[in-house]
Amino acid sequence: MQFKDSDGFLDMRQFIKDGKVFSLLTTLMSSDQKEFEEINITLDTFDMTFDANIAEDLSDVDTGTGMHTFQSEDLGLEISIPAEYINITYGSSLNIFYFAVPTAEYGDSRMISISMYSSSDNHNALSWAESDLKRNKMYVNLDYFTYSELKETVIDGRTAYYYTSDININNVKNTSKDIFIEDGDYFYNISIEVSNDDKGIALMNTIQDSIKLSGADAEKMGTLIRTDDTSDITYKEYQYDAYDITFNLPDTFEFQQQVNSASGYDMKSNMLFSIESINSSSIAQGNTVSLKELVTVNHQSLQENKNILNLSDLETKSIGGKTVYIIEYDSKDTEGSMMHICEYYAESNQVYHCFAVLADTIYFGENAKNAISEFEKTLQFN
Repeated sequence: MQFKDSDGFLDMRQFIKDGKVFSLLTTLMSSDQKEFEEINITLDTFDMTFDANIAEDLSDVDTGTGMHTFQSEDLGLEISIPAEYINITYGSSLNIFYFAVPTAEYGDSRMISISMYSSSDNHNALSWAESDLKRNKMYVNLDYFTYSELKETVIDGRTAYYYTSDININNVKNTSKDIFIEDGDYFYNISIEVSNDDKGIALMNTIQDSIKLSGADAEKMGTLIRTDDTSDITYKEYQYDAYDITFNLPDTFEFQQQVNSASGYDMKSNMLFSIESINSSSIAQGNTVSLKELVTVNHQSLQENKNILNLSDLETKSIGGKTVYIIEYDSKDTEGSMMHICEYYAESNQVYHCFAVLADTIYFGENAKNAISEFEKTLQFN
């Protein structure tokens, strides 16, 4: 069965096997018919049969240690992988591999990632360890992450650099180690995330001790450059055409407009942005409701919602010559995922506007906060 409304599409399929009914539910929050059709092509390939050719091969798992060996002659690398970490590498990548623990727990990203890049004077293990640590501190929410300083160690007889980070959110308490090793013409970045307990730490040490390097196949691998994404965010002015409202957002923002709304996403700041506008007289069947009354009711309804956390008091600021009401909070969905949301309410020419900035709570870091600050400073009602 398929459904469509103004917000997007819903596809629901049911399969019966061994006397049980299995449901596959897919939602697309977009009105793009072509995009939905492309997703359906993928959905049509799903069935309830087991294909040994694409299933995870666990036949080499050591029953004593629960580990199996990942080996790549192209990378010149060998490492032990716990059986519960499933290979989720996308496509046919030769220099990037991912292994993850399947889990629905919000914030639980136990994973082992392996990547390799060409080494040069300014593109090596040490420079990338420094920039990677800087990037992550800007990208994540430091209320939930704690980072160590960069440290030096020896792995398989080679100098290696690493930093650790601990995550503590809801029921998840994990720790990770990002390792950078130089070997010949290439350097490796191996990241290991485990549960932050004695068993997890022991597992991390076992994985690290298993790393063996034998030299990558330079002729086959060629030059592999890793893009630097630690540069400062640059901004540009955007215009909300329907109401001649301008503001600054990151210049990589993908901004789309409709008649009385607009939305967009920026990967570098990890931020969603939306605008909804409505005529003040159309809210209550022709009876005008003041913006303050409307925002007060919204704030009260958030107070009564058990899935709303860390709700701020109703705040007012003078922005762009207007009185702007601001509400900030975390919203938790039924699966435990959380979004950090900042809402700005303003009136212009008898039209009420709600500007909403959203970011995954875990990744509501310095980049996202700086982008919000820039939006506030530059918002103008022309």
